[in-house]
Amino acid sequence: NNNTYYLANLDGEKTRFTSLMIYSGTFEAATFPLKLDVHRLPAIHKSKMQRSLKFAYNGREHTIEVEYRKDLVDFFYRYPQTSSSLYFQASLSPEAHNSLVKGLRPLIANRPEAEKVDIILSFVQRAFEYETDEVQFGWEKPLFPEETLFYPYSDCEDRAVLFAYLVRNLVGLDVIGLDYPGHISTAVKFSKKISGDFVMYKNEKYVICDPTYIGASIGQAMPEHKDAEVTFIPIGVQPAF
Repeated sequence: NNNTYYLANLDGEKTRFTSLMIYSGTFEAATFPLKLDVHRLPAIHKSKMQRSLKFAYNGREHTIEVEYRKDLVDFFYRYPQTSSSLYFQASLSPEAHNSLVKGLRPLIANRPEAEKVDIILSFVQRAFEYETDEVQFGWEKPLFPEETLFYPYSDCEDRAVLFAYLVRNLVGLDVIGLDYPGHISTAVKFSKKISGDFVMYKNEKYVICDPTYIGASIGQAMPEHKDAEVTFIPIGVQPAF
């Protein structure tokens, strides 16, 4: 029927199928393709865990005590990989959200808008160790923001998703994802003029903020991506907890 179908092997084993039989019947209620959008976090048994996240900003060390839900981490472990926009639109659990707000809000209070974003950028850059999905999992696995708080490593897409969530919820600025060949970053629409590298999206200036470019401030893109082709990842309204 000219539609693409995927074999979902949810036990995690890599299997090559040499033949396949398809059920030829129909189901009257099956009127649309499977959607992987997470409009609300699943109501499953809550298993809270804690983690200390440390980072430095302007020569001062900070520690953020975060809570997260291990049950959600387990739920998302074998979640089918889907489009990048879904991860950018995903929410944190109330426990994770509130603990991050509690830890970060005092650090950004009464500071200029740009400095607030710069502190959050430094937090995401330095509080998490970088590693590729292939090394950590053995396969490509984009992380939902709750998962990034659990696993020992994260890559560029995971950091971009968490950074976008924090900026939108703590500073209230619009953020878009930037999809370069082999790299995911973000850009922020500031209310005031900010110098540095930027992109234009829907006739609006978005300043590049790269959560994987360790030590880079707002407005600094990786040199190899400054003139690279980029695809924009718009972020819609994030669902409620």
